[in-house]
Amino acid sequence: MAGATLSTLSNILKEFYLAPIQDQFNNEVLITQLLPMDSENLEGLEAYIPLHTGRSGGIGSRGENVQLPAAGNQAYKKAVYDLKYHYARVQVSGPSISKTKSDAGAFAQALKEELNRIKDDVMLDFARQLYGTGDGVLATIPTGAAANATQTLNSAEMLSKGLIYTGMVVDMGTPANPTARYTALSITDVDVTNSAVTFSQAVTPTNGDSLFRSGGTVAAGTYEMDAGIQKLVSTSANTVGGIDASSAGNRIWDNLRNNVGGAISLDNLMIDWNKVNNAGGRADEVVGITTPGLVRRLFASSDFKSNVRFVNSQTLRGGFEEISFNAGTGSITLNADRLHPWGKLHILHKPHFRLFSPADWDFLSRDGLTIRWVTDYDAFQAVLFRYANLGTNRRNTSLVEYGLTDTGF
Repeated sequence: MAGATLSTLSNILKEFYLAPIQDQFNNEVLITQLLPMDSENLEGLEAYIPLHTGRSGGIGSRGENVQLPAAGNQAYKKAVYDLKYHYARVQVSGPSISKTKSDAGAFAQALKEELNRIKDDVMLDFARQLYGTGDGVLATIPTGAAANATQTLNSAEMLSKGLIYTGMVVDMGTPANPTARYTALSITDVDVTNSAVTFSQAVTPTNGDSLFRSGGTVAAGTYEMDAGIQKLVSTSANTVGGIDASSAGNRIWDNLRNNVGGAISLDNLMIDWNKVNNAGGRADEVVGITTPGLVRRLFASSDFKSNVRFVNSQTLRGGFEEISFNAGTGSITLNADRLHPWGKLHILHKPHFRLFSPADWDFLSRDGLTIRWVTDYDAFQAVLFRYANLGTNRRNTSLVEYGLTDTGF
């Protein structure tokens, strides 16, 4: 039977798109709500924070006509921090701007879309650095395979969190030489289930090679924040602010730690809080942060359900919740953050963390232009920037519990 059909009408039928554009990513960031993120201006060469690190030895009890104690003195050191410089650049061709300038031509204006979404991207990476180890390492390849575009990482953590993603450009090497193996490798696929990434070319890594955001870390050190939480509150004594906490006489500059090596428990949590409280941390100034997986395991444990009395809960921006429970010496808040490092729990004494930064995120516009022409091309670009670095003026009232059984969920 003759007549019009979908086949004969195919050249005049329109494709029907349902607006708006649906985001496929989780862009929520919690850490900037939990720690003091008010910018502390840093001008001049560096920030010097004076520290009181020793009491006087000139104290003692004596008998009648016995020589008095020899005079002692207080001891001081200084922690030194400098700014790090963070950028995010977008570029759109002139024809793209022209063809997407109205709703009739596209669901979104190309330049506006890039500018809006780069803000989410840069805040996610900023959170990664705030939680970071200070060496720029994203993940490692524990077993170097023969030349292959697909390589298995030591963990699915960074893939699951969206911190390693398709389209990302990375370098491969070691913290001492981040470009020792490859530079500017494009990631073409991520496989969370198998903890694997696929590069745009075959690679031959050496056992233990690491991935770095391309150009962000060089042999001389990282351009990223060199003082993320995992460095400031570390699993081993380390150097922060120029002071080596592992050296004799400097141990007061070390943070507290508990290598649990197994399941999370209320008993260990109470031990840790007692350590923080003994060192000088107050319940109203302390925040606990861990992963959703560890919070779930803690809540599911029999001792937690039978012994904990919940006293407060508060909803934060982005739908996050914090829950407070009575610890005997005050109510402790515990927060589940999906971006928090797996297998760890941090108890942070908030007043002693500082974000050194002259200002919040903004577009480079010192010449009066936010959007500028790309010389010799029919294209335009804009750059987001922030000068910032995280630091601390006291470490011994914050604690990390680590070695915990966790997969993040």
